[in-house]
Amino acid sequence: MKKTILTLIIAIIGLLVSNQVAFAASAVLSAQPLSASSTVGSDFNLSVQIDPVGNSVCVIKGTINFDGLSCQSITLADGLMTQTVPTCTAPSFNIGIPKCSSVPKNLFSISVKGTEVGQENLSFSAVKIIGVGVDVAFNLQPNVYDIIAAPKLEDKISPVITILGANPMFVTVGETYTELGATAIDNVDGDISSSIKIEGEVDTLVIKSYQVTYSAIDSAGNKSSVKRTVVVSPVRSTETDSVGLEVPSGVGELDPINIEGDISTTSSSSVATTTENEDNTLVATAVEAFSSISNKLIAGITAVLFMIMLGLYFYNKRKGKYDLDTPDIPTGL
Repeated sequence: MKKTILTLIIAIIGLLVSNQVAFAASAVLSAQPLSASSTVGSDFNLSVQIDPVGNSVCVIKGTINFDGLSCQSITLADGLMTQTVPTCTAPSFNIGIPKCSSVPKNLFSISVKGTEVGQENLSFSAVKIIGVGVDVAFNLQPNVYDIIAAPKLEDKISPVITILGANPMFVTVGETYTELGATAIDNVDGDISSSIKIEGEVDTLVIKSYQVTYSAIDSAGNKSSVKRTVVVSPVRSTETDSVGLEVPSGVGELDPINIEGDISTTSSSSVATTTENEDNTLVATAVEAFSSISNKLIAGITAVLFMIMLGLYFYNKRKGKYDLDTPDIPTGL
């Protein structure tokens, strides 16, 4: 009877040793905190811990699973030995604890972020915990993280519209006006050039100034609009010096030019025209330049003639040709 009991005890001890079963409660591997809330695209930190729960833990092996979470970085805790260091691209780990540990221990911290709205988890697979010569039973503590939509910021910024091509644009009468369009960039929606609305017509058979309006609205309802001025200009006639067309008011008109001696002239309007091959943008400039030069030239010549006559008078007076004390200065100059 005694031999039977002794044999049974030895068999049980052998069975326990061969199967490396520990009598202590199961250790716990977890990511802390067990629950959290974060907005889509925002980073948050988790700490992976081992709680021996009365066991002596020496080595922890396993692989991190990012279930719906995007790993940003993994940082190993201080005072540990590693055979395999986990990374975001290779999340397997093999970590040793010097002199083993029977108290909770931080293994590493992980920075993650949610990529879409919903509930996500961080889990472990292929886990093995080794104590002093035996495998240690363990539990994996579940976690859940709520990923919520980021709050929408109120958009009060209107799109920026950029006109393509010249503004103002000059077109010769009878030619075809080609619409070059515009671009629209919004701070939230990005490039919305395709949604630009263009309003305004240009009749190149009628000489006048036209307005073309470009407008765009972003998804928040912010609106922008800009205008392009299109000027239909005349051309020089091949038979006469003037085509007899009315020049827009203000073109070629100059203020009177005053010269010493109260001599003044007033400029007159003229029509400046160019050939069909000349740059139409010079039309208005040519009119003003011609008027300005002509008037200044006339005023200058008048002043020079006046000075010459005055000089001749004093010269003849010295020669005794004039007896009057007060010179009779010609008028009407």
